[in-house]
Amino acid sequence: MKYTNISDELTIVIPCYNEVNYIGKTLMNIGKQVGIKGTRVIVCDGKSTDGTLEIIQKYNSKIDVLISETDLGIFHAMNKSVNYCNGEWIIFMNSGDKFFDNNT
Repeated sequence: MKYTNISDELTIVIPCYNEVNYIGKTLMNIGKQVGIKGTRVIVCDGKSTDGTLEIIQKYNSKIDVLISETDLGIFHAMNKSVNYCNGEWIIFMNSGDKFFDNNT
């Protein structure tokens, strides 16, 4: 079996709504990962009212696509985000999720 650089084929999708306490930690953790530099990050915010969007915008350089529209539920956000994916692999993460790392 031949292994390729998965980072060129990976898209991380994060649907969120009113996650001001968690979204920053998730985006920071994604940015710290080694070996995922080519990974695309898509955030779909449901027009949060608690400051989530402001936190997301602080990580603008780490985000490839930001969708911000009225919340129609998590499954709608996931399906909407998939339209922007172009890699072979997709990881769906919730706000507050992190990749395991002994240092964080």
